[in-house]
Amino acid sequence: MEKQEGVTRSGFIDFIKGVSIIGVFIIHVILLIPPGHDYFMLGQFIDVLFRFAVPVFIGVLGYMTYKKYINIDNWSVFIKSKFLILGVPYILWSIVYLYFVPNHYYIPKTDIGLFSGIFLGDAEVHLYFMIAYFLFILLTPSIVAVLKSFSRRFMSKILLLISMLHLLYIAIMENVLLSRNTELINNTFYIVTEGKLPIHWLIYYCSGVVLAMYIKKFSSWLKRNELLIRFSVPIIVLLNVLLIVVLLITNRSQVIYFSPYLYPITLSAVILLFIFYKTLFFEKANGYIAYLGKNTFQFYLSHILFIKVVFIYVFNSDITIINLMATFILSFIMTIIYTILYNRFINYPKKRRRS
Repeated sequence: MEKQEGVTRSGFIDFIKGVSIIGVFIIHVILLIPPGHDYFMLGQFIDVLFRFAVPVFIGVLGYMTYKKYINIDNWSVFIKSKFLILGVPYILWSIVYLYFVPNHYYIPKTDIGLFSGIFLGDAEVHLYFMIAYFLFILLTPSIVAVLKSFSRRFMSKILLLISMLHLLYIAIMENVLLSRNTELINNTFYIVTEGKLPIHWLIYYCSGVVLAMYIKKFSSWLKRNELLIRFSVPIIVLLNVLLIVVLLITNRSQVIYFSPYLYPITLSAVILLFIFYKTLFFEKANGYIAYLGKNTFQFYLSHILFIKVVFIYVFNSDITIINLMATFILSFIMTIIYTILYNRFINYPKKRRRS
């Protein structure tokens, strides 16, 4: 693989995914704090601060669709491999969450059947996202066929148009939610489907594809303006903090995935992480974060189990700052251990065949 300035060109993808999975961990630890608790507003600020994580995963999928998947010829092998690598573990973990993991989040679990638990992502609070992700995977052959049928310039314009229309649509949906009109909310398809469909994440997916299309030009622009971008860091941070405070004051933080403001937060996070990545010269630290980025799927599936186990059985569900921080650290370590063991188990047959 070609190298550039001491790191592989794909290194930033693993880096940003690694940071994003840490963000997901933080979000789901914060989710232990119920509304009305003394720490709830602080938790909401931290929650929104890291909400760029899930959009980043979708953006990376769009990026990979153009940079990697567009060269695939045998789609049946692609779908089968994705089912074995992603689908089977997802089904198994859904069953675990449905029948063996206690409910502790303030979001109540209703009586969920096996069908809705697996096919609607209702088995646990974080699995809804996997439905949208799997649907994007299933749509990949069709998306690639469209991308190949038209010029890059034409497709980039279409994708930008889709992004702008989606941003407008999200703004309308946010107003519907903030209106507290129960009848309207319960009859609005976009809201009822709760982020489980590709339509909920189009702007991030399209942005990933466009970035992949013009990655060389974008990298060249960043290099020419590197000094200016570094000096803009304090301004970007300040604007994001002010934006998040406004979202908290106006109750928009409660519906952040249906808010158009999540897009600039995500875009700012990507820029800041790129700057941080370029200035992170400690190879070991980079490697550890990249390891997380290469194993985000197993992290994502399993981490809720370990968060609940630690918080319920170690800290007796007592919400303090120390307990929440310790819950994050201990459950994070447990998830890493699980991931290492999982990888060794999966790779063991390959090693035996080689020997």
